[in-house]
Amino acid sequence: MLSVFPDACVVQTHRNPVKAIPSLCSTLHMARRMFEGDAARAEVIGPRECAYWSRAVERTAKARANRPGQFYDVDQGQFHADPLETVRGIYEFFGLQLSATAADRMRRWAAESPTTRHGEHRYDLASYGVSEHEIRETFAEYIKTHRLR
Repeated sequence: MLSVFPDACVVQTHRNPVKAIPSLCSTLHMARRMFEGDAARAEVIGPRECAYWSRAVERTAKARANRPGQFYDVDQGQFHADPLETVRGIYEFFGLQLSATAADRMRRWAAESPTTRHGEHRYDLASYGVSEHEIRETFAEYIKTHRLR
């Protein structure tokens, strides 16, 4: 992406992989069940996604190493707690102006679109063939670098 758009402003969101990986596995398993029915094997998803996303995290770290002013980090929990303040931080970091109209529209959309409107996403990590310890070990550097809880 950065070779095609060398002046891109990149917002990278972060969520603790101990929470993100099982959530992703649950979503992927539901999707696979639509096509494979009961043949969809949940236990293969966790190890595959841990391997894929650990490589993605490493590649991203390398890509951003020489471009610190082009990347802005957003903690997912902070974004959910105060989306407009998070957006203001993004705009400020990149030297952009957030108009009052845009801020009002964002505030209204956030009020009208609660993240819980479809219920809580529940899942069991053990179903996906990976343990919390394995996820913590795989993503230890990422968790430490971005101070994820």
